[in-house]
Amino acid sequence: LCYTDSSFNQQEKYYKEVDHTLSSVMNGLTFQLQSGIHKRTLTIDSPEISLRDLRSEAYKFIQDIELFLSSCQKSGKEGKLHGVQPKALK
Repeated sequence: LCYTDSSFNQQEKYYKEVDHTLSSVMNGLTFQLQSGIHKRTLTIDSPEISLRDLRSEAYKFIQDIELFLSSCQKSGKEGKLHGVQPKALK
């Protein structure tokens, strides 16, 4: 197994011996959704997720951003955060 460490723009490759007699087990999945300054991390304790469920989570994320931006507009703020406008999210 080959790993690449790219910290501080220096790339070092190192190898780790793999014991092929052990079976690998997947613990879960982690997804990170990001739009501009808004981020959400999803952790699923199952080794699989349906595309429908992942799409549903992404839709909720976009709805939360739109709600946040519309509340900024109502409170008298500019309504534009770091170049992200509600129209761009639809």
